[in-house]
Amino acid sequence: IVEPRTCHWYKVLMLRECLGSSAVAQYEHLVWLDADAVVLDMRPELHELLAEYRQEVVCAEDCSAASLINTGVLALRPGPYAQRLCEELWEERRFWRRAYHEQSGLERLLRRRGDLPARGAGAPVSQEAAGRVFRGEVIGEFEHIAVISRERLACKRATPETFIYHSIGGSANGKLLAI
Repeated sequence: IVEPRTCHWYKVLMLRECLGSSAVAQYEHLVWLDADAVVLDMRPELHELLAEYRQEVVCAEDCSAASLINTGVLALRPGPYAQRLCEELWEERRFWRRAYHEQSGLERLLRRRGDLPARGAGAPVSQEAAGRVFRGEVIGEFEHIAVISRERLACKRATPETFIYHSIGGSANGKLLAI
């Protein structure tokens, strides 16, 4: 353990280290799945879904009012943008010991950098890109980040059509039972 943070933060450290490796440069995306996320439907191809987006960051909308984005399933396009983003995120000290941890830190960082509009203030790159509005936030494609519907990427409900199930919230035992 490098510094006193909640364990959620070490995904940022791992992503940062991987993005700094020349071995990752050969791939189109570096994808993180939390331990409580599982692929249920093997038919969709993740690389085909991600190919629909040109942005450096692809993630699903969150289920709570606390955050627009969910980092439980996160795709980063290797390159200077993602590398710098992870470096800056690692330094977001305000959220080291707070609820939603690195997820809140990433959203705050993206808004501060102008990569996500201020709450309730922005529109996506195009109206065609706007999937919908979720709790006052626009879900869609922005210059560097695509926030896509949780039904497409990381659904909280497991159904036969669910691509990736992400057991968001709850106790560790409840998550194990759900998976």
